[in-house]
Amino acid sequence: MIPKTFLTRLFCLNGKLKPTKCGEKPHLNVLSHHPINTSGGPDRRPGVGGDIVPHNFGQVRKILRAAERAKHVAPAGHHGLWATEFWWLSSPPVPPTSPFRAVSPLAQAKEIEQTLYLLWKQGASAAINYAVTDVAPGGGLTGTGVYFPDGKAKPSATTFRFPFVTHRGSHKMVVAWGKAPRSGRLKIQKLRGSSWHTVKTRKVRAGQVFVAKLGRHAGGKLRGSVAGVNSLAWHQR
Repeated sequence: MIPKTFLTRLFCLNGKLKPTKCGEKPHLNVLSHHPINTSGGPDRRPGVGGDIVPHNFGQVRKILRAAERAKHVAPAGHHGLWATEFWWLSSPPVPPTSPFRAVSPLAQAKEIEQTLYLLWKQGASAAINYAVTDVAPGGGLTGTGVYFPDGKAKPSATTFRFPFVTHRGSHKMVVAWGKAPRSGRLKIQKLRGSSWHTVKTRKVRAGQVFVAKLGRHAGGKLRGSVAGVNSLAWHQR
């Protein structure tokens, strides 16, 4: 069943998220959804109407909040929102002949951290990657892990530990987002020539999600660094 259809019927809402007649209320602590998109990257809109992928994950939040306002969920009050399964395939280990979309390990790393940002921005408080370590080709769905089948770390192991992305908030401002892997002084750095130069600092604690506004000239290759741990570089135009 299409996710939006399932969720609205679960909470006794119509297509405009208005309450309909409801029998027994769903009981839950947290609402979870698997925002999987097999046709494109994190920015790709769903290929089917009513589907919910990372790009439009906020639809789940809208439905849940409408159900809370209608008192169609128990217990009453605010409920958390989790993305309990997402994945992007890397090749290797996915063979080139696979029918599934697969990207390079570095591109997979970028898609994972961009997904974490999009899910956070749209209200998710937890996001779970499908696998930690890939299985060998032929052993099931592989390519989704942050480690290769032999246990060697992919670039995505870094991005899952220390996601860091940037975007333009306006033509005068670049916004950096990330999640600190350790406590200490966060340094947001820009690559100039062959050296990294700090453009902004702030104190962070381990596990803290941070948002930092940078100047209009903060384009180029940027990264986060805290307590000796560096994120991957993110290229900002």
